[in-house]
Amino acid sequence: MQQMPNLLDLGLLIIMVFFLVKALMRGFVREVIGLVGAVAAIVASVMFYQDLGSILERLSGVQASWWPAVAFAVILLVVFAIFLYIGGMLQRLILAGPLSGLDRLLGAGVGLVKGLLICYLLINLLLLVNPFGTMDPLRQSMVAPYVVRAGNFIKDMIPDNFLGNLQERAGLVKPDPKQKK
Repeated sequence: MQQMPNLLDLGLLIIMVFFLVKALMRGFVREVIGLVGAVAAIVASVMFYQDLGSILERLSGVQASWWPAVAFAVILLVVFAIFLYIGGMLQRLILAGPLSGLDRLLGAGVGLVKGLLICYLLINLLLLVNPFGTMDPLRQSMVAPYVVRAGNFIKDMIPDNFLGNLQERAGLVKPDPKQKK
């Protein structure tokens, strides 16, 4: 008797197909610029939200503890919107030329990788919280083992302490004296 996909398999496949189709329609350039824009928006928000929060508080004359959160959201949205606009402009240029098909095909690849990473994170989250009360849905999954292998492959391509180095460069954390340069 052949094994049938379970609900977890269907959920994982739906997530991956969604990101693949979305990226296929948007194209490589918009996907990459959207990803870079999201990272840039988060970094800019973390770096400047306190300064903007103080400015907004002074300008409004209202003293409130929520100004930093408002500033964070404003910076995040403005920076992300700028990147989306740039991505849209570049997309129009690409669609007007002969590279449209290649852009969409490469975009589908980016979307598939995004979907795999989200599914990989979801599987690891399920391992932590175990909402099923048993590991049977994960054990019986036909898709999860492939997602975990692909996620581990991608994870292994990332250099050691990659995030720590980025956080140091952004000034978010102090250099670790134990780390060799």
